[in-house]
Amino acid sequence: MNAPKHVAILGLGPSVAQYLEITKRLGGRHKFCDQVWAINALGDLLQCDMVFHMDDVRIQEIRAAAQPESNIAAMVEWLRETKTPVMTSRLHQDYPSLVEMPLEEMINDLTFDYFNNTAAWAMAYAIHIGVEKVTLFGCDYTYPDANDAEKGRACLEFWMGYA
Repeated sequence: MNAPKHVAILGLGPSVAQYLEITKRLGGRHKFCDQVWAINALGDLLQCDMVFHMDDVRIQEIRAAAQPESNIAAMVEWLRETKTPVMTSRLHQDYPSLVEMPLEEMINDLTFDYFNNTAAWAMAYAIHIGVEKVTLFGCDYTYPDANDAEKGRACLEFWMGYA
């Protein structure tokens, strides 16, 4: 597999708006990078080449059943129907676009198994396949007017340093 030279990884945080501004100004996403990888539900919102969704969809189905009108329920429905490849932790036949993360191969190659969030998985995968440049948007981990932060920032920072 020939790795793309430049990948943009799009997370769910507010700075993803900067990606929209840059690509709009340039005239399209391919004027900015070779591939766009989206995290979770962004795959249904933005044009992308691959989606990273590391939660087992069976767990997401339980969440969706508990709250049928939720964003998780909408995402599960989309994951069943999408044609975009979805890198994930476990394959399920009723989700034909799922692609299993090559975990053993990655650990053997990168020698570390520090993964606690989807953006970190995407970054490590980019390193593993030989991407030369990764640009992150929406991987903020802190939000305006919020006193708490998402866990996972240090893990993504680790893989950024590794790269």
